[in-house]
Amino acid sequence: MELPTETSFSNQRFSWLIYRMFQNLNIQFPKITMLPLASMPHLVTIPGMYATDTILTFAFPAGRLGGTRFRISFFFPVLALALIWRLQDVPMGLFATSIVLFSVLIHELTHLLVARSTSGDMDEIRIWPLGGLTEPYGRGYLQDHVHTMMSGPVANLMLALTCLLTLNADEIIPLLNPFVEFAIPQSESLATTAWRMAFLTNWILFLVNMIPIAPFDNGVLFRTYLTTRFTESESRDLVIRLGLVVAIF
Repeated sequence: MELPTETSFSNQRFSWLIYRMFQNLNIQFPKITMLPLASMPHLVTIPGMYATDTILTFAFPAGRLGGTRFRISFFFPVLALALIWRLQDVPMGLFATSIVLFSVLIHELTHLLVARSTSGDMDEIRIWPLGGLTEPYGRGYLQDHVHTMMSGPVANLMLALTCLLTLNADEIIPLLNPFVEFAIPQSESLATTAWRMAFLTNWILFLVNMIPIAPFDNGVLFRTYLTTRFTESESRDLVIRLGLVVAIF
C-alpha cells in the first residue's frame, strides 16, 4: 500500500481551504445539466440551412426583394471555383460567375413578376446555376402555370438575342453548340468576351430549362400537365421514367 506523500497532504489542505472560502462567501454555482447526445442535433444549426434541405436545395440567405426571400445555392461558389480553374484566371472566373448569377436572377425575377400578374406568388426563390429550385403557386389554372413557368426561359432567350446585336456571325455560330469549348482569344476585348459569355450563359439556360424533367421549368410544367390526366402516383412514375431515359442519352 502506497503511503500518502507530503505533496498529497498539501493539495488536500489547499482544496479544503478553497472550499471553505467559497462556503463563507455563500457563492452558489450554477447547476450543470448533462444533455443526452440524442437531444443535441436540434441545438446545432447551420445558418441559412433548413432541416429539410438536401445537397441540391442547400442555399445561403441573400435577403428579400419585394417580400420574397432569396437564397443562393452553395453550387455558385463551386461554380466560381470551376470557372476559375477552367479559365485559369481568377478575375475572369469571378466575372463569368457574376454573369451566370445575373442571368439566373433575371430568370427568376421574371417568374416572380408573371406569377404575381396571374394572382400567384413566390414566398422564396432559391437560385442555382441552372435556374431556380422553387415553384410559384397561383390559382391552379394550367394556363397561368404555363405562362409563369415559360417566362423564365423566354427571358433568357431574349437576353441571348440581345447579345447577338453586338456580335458577328463568326463569334456567334460556335456558341450555338453548348458543348463546344469556350475559348478566349488573346486579342479579344473584354467587352466582346463579356457579350459572348452572356450569350452562351443565357442560351444554355434556355436550352436546359426546355428539358422535360424536373427541376427544370419544362419538366415542372410537364409534371403539372400529367397531373391533369393521371393520378399523382402515375404522373410521378412517368416523370421518373422520362428522367431515366433522358439521363441515358
